[in-house]
Amino acid sequence: MRNQSEQIKAFVVANVADHPTDIVKITAEKFSTTIMTVHRHIHSLIKADIIVKLGNTRNTKYFLRNEYERLKIYTITSNIAEDQIIKEFNDIFIRLPKNIYDICYFGVTEMLNNAIDHSRGSKITLETKFSDPILTIIVKDDGVGVFKTICDYLQIDDIREGILHLSKGKITRDPANHTGQGIFFTSRMFDTFVIDANGYVYTKDNHLQDWTFVQRYGSKGTEITMTININAQTTCKQVFSAYEGKDYAFDKTEILVHLSDFKEDNFISRSQAKRILLGLEKFSLITFDFKRIEFIGQGFVDEIFRIFKNAHPEIKVQYINANDAVRFMIERSGNTK
Repeated sequence: MRNQSEQIKAFVVANVADHPTDIVKITAEKFSTTIMTVHRHIHSLIKADIIVKLGNTRNTKYFLRNEYERLKIYTITSNIAEDQIIKEFNDIFIRLPKNIYDICYFGVTEMLNNAIDHSRGSKITLETKFSDPILTIIVKDDGVGVFKTICDYLQIDDIREGILHLSKGKITRDPANHTGQGIFFTSRMFDTFVIDANGYVYTKDNHLQDWTFVQRYGSKGTEITMTININAQTTCKQVFSAYEGKDYAFDKTEILVHLSDFKEDNFISRSQAKRILLGLEKFSLITFDFKRIEFIGQGFVDEIFRIFKNAHPEIKVQYINANDAVRFMIERSGNTK
């Protein structure tokens, strides 16, 4: 019996690539056994991370896990394009549910395009990994690093400030050819989005609705890691719609104020507020998230909620996740409507 069990599993592994939709049926016929028995053996292969199951009931398909794992390295030349690269991975993505396929296609092409046009590197690596039900996609280059690229463009020295501005959206080194929307939207489509560059790791965790960055020495170039549960219900349209304004334009942004915490003035000075406000005049709705902020000073509040608002009356400024002390300072500015 045990020998037949091993034979059934071996048959499934050997034939599933050619029979992703009917492997259960042909295996049951081959071994003159029940559908339930075959399902039990396939389930053990799934638990062993050998077989991947996609879909349910009549739409179920099975694949070998290693068919989802691939690593390729490309030389950056004037002729290379992101759509050429993704073609070599499209057989992986096309098997996924339509909403997950769209997210992967959008995110990968945007990150590849950034690496080709902005990294100033010579190589790009694209890698996929799969551990049911999580698909991981890694885009890596050997360039100067995305945070330094932003700092060079904005003529600032502090890498941490580059991270802050990158999180806003509409920041790009080449505004004539790029909108600065790629990272903003991609980081909100995937379950987690991680940038490792210039000695810092920036993480957007959409399960926790949180952003963090930590220092880590030794990283070279830019490495972007994106993970998504292939059963997730998120769609590109949902993410785009959340930040659309008039005429479907990218017109809204959110700022995690904590990202500007450089341990220098503890959200007190006007200069720190000005650093946060840089580039925000491009939006019609700005939401400041005060999660993890214990206190803010009058000068900081005045710069954002009075001076900036008076200078840009057409822009709506709002805030969320403020504790009592922070809310009190904002409300007492008298200009929060």
